[in-house]
Amino acid sequence: SQRSSLDSDQSKHHCPFCEKVYRFKQNLRDHINVHTGKRPHICKHCGASFTHLSNMCAHFARTEEGKFQCPYCEKAYNFKHTLKDHINKHTGLRPHVCKHCGDSFTHLASLCNHIKRRHEEKIPQVRNYSFKCKLCGHLLKARKSLYEHIDSHLGRKPYSCTHCGDSFTHKSTLHNHVR
Repeated sequence: SQRSSLDSDQSKHHCPFCEKVYRFKQNLRDHINVHTGKRPHICKHCGASFTHLSNMCAHFARTEEGKFQCPYCEKAYNFKHTLKDHINKHTGLRPHVCKHCGDSFTHLASLCNHIKRRHEEKIPQVRNYSFKCKLCGHLLKARKSLYEHIDSHLGRKPYSCTHCGDSFTHKSTLHNHVR
């Protein structure tokens, strides 16, 4: 895994054309395209070009099978967030940063596995089999619940309704929605 700088000045990327500052170099590259008119993100299916990767991703509709198609390769995914993490492999973007050591990852799951392997002692156990969220102090009974809870802080919604496409952070919320 690539080491991400913990120094706040080094981890900020300043636009040379305006006052905007970005945490990730890829986001700055995309932003600079607005100033230069460059449109490097090209849809391999129809040839449309975009200044921002996110705009190209929004351009993609689901495939006939109801999956989200990668703009860079033939892979397709059931969930938009899974496609987004996959696209990080193509772009080199590593947005998931470990707050314990600064390592960065293309996938949230890789960050979670890293924390479990390298920093498990830093995930506090409170009473038998209880876990505490370091972001808000919420107590949970299982480690899996802690990771699902962390998803809610990150805005991740991995559970999607097959009927309407709405996404949810918690599996139980999806089940209640389907009822």
